[in-house]
Amino acid sequence: MVLPWTVSPVVLYAEIAITFFLLLSWFRPILWNKLASSRLITSVSKYFEICSIAFLFVLTILFADAEREVTKLIELEDRIEINATYHMHLLRAKKNVYVSGLSIIFLLVIRHIMKSLRSDTQTEVAKSVAMLQTENECKTARTLANALLPKPI
Repeated sequence: MVLPWTVSPVVLYAEIAITFFLLLSWFRPILWNKLASSRLITSVSKYFEICSIAFLFVLTILFADAEREVTKLIELEDRIEINATYHMHLLRAKKNVYVSGLSIIFLLVIRHIMKSLRSDTQTEVAKSVAMLQTENECKTARTLANALLPKPI
């Protein structure tokens, strides 16, 4: 059971970096649209929802296991002689609860940010298309008005 608890802090740090990257306003919605329409992102986005739910499930299992370990150690506190090893195990179990809980929270935050960015991008693209259509219709109306109106002599 050492490998999941070694990987989980790395996952937490990666999620913090991704969240920080997504929250920065470096990219405009048009650029997000170009990135989202690339082949790589399109193929990955098909499986993103399924993978994020599976990852959420794994993190929930890790959280439940860490919580069980803390509860077990706290219940043993009355029955055994408390020494440094006991405190080390309790500290490790509490750390695992915090790391897995924060990983769950950051995963949910990343999913929400991605949905918001996708929605903002779609709105921005629709706004751009509407503005282009309005400009084209105005040009067409001007040319028709100029053609139909009598010219002053």
